[in-house]
Parts: sequence; C-alpha cells; structure tokens
Amino acid sequence: MINSIINYFHLTAEQFEKLTAQQTDILLYILTHGSITPMDAFSVLHITKLATRISEMKTLGIQFDKVYESRKDSEGKGIRYMRYRRAAA
Repeated sequence: MINSIINYFHLTAEQFEKLTAQQTDILLYILTHGSITPMDAFSVLHITKLATRISEMKTLGIQFDKVYESRKDSEGKGIRYMRYRRAAA
C-alpha cells in the first residue's frame, strides 16, 4: 500500500517519511475513493480538521485540486463544502 501511495501522488521517500498517520490515512482514502470531503474525513477516518491536514501536506510539496460543492441537507438548507483530489499531473 505504501508504494501505491508514493506512486499515485508522485512522492519521494523523504516526503512519505514526513507524513503523519492521519495524513497517510487521507492519501489512502483519496487513492481508494478518488476524493475526500470533510464529512468523509470525519465519518470514516475520524479526522476533524481535514483542511489543516491538507495544508500541512502542501507544505511538504504534495499538491491537491479542490472544488467547492453544494447540496441541500435533510431540512432543505443549502450547505457548501470542499472536495479534495490529487492534483492533475
């Protein structure tokens, strides 16, 4: 699985070694599902600060594409959230 993450995100061994467990979980989730939202991070990975973890990884040189999405909640109210994907090569 480590090699899959390194290859998919074009990481160096040095970049990978600096990742925390939460950051590795996020990358694995993106590898498996194609993208991640804050709700995915919280409900599946129990990570409450996805944007912070993404920002930390950006300082390591790992790039992401992000897209604002919106939908209606169960009460019909509009909610907006960010979806993160691996940056296009």
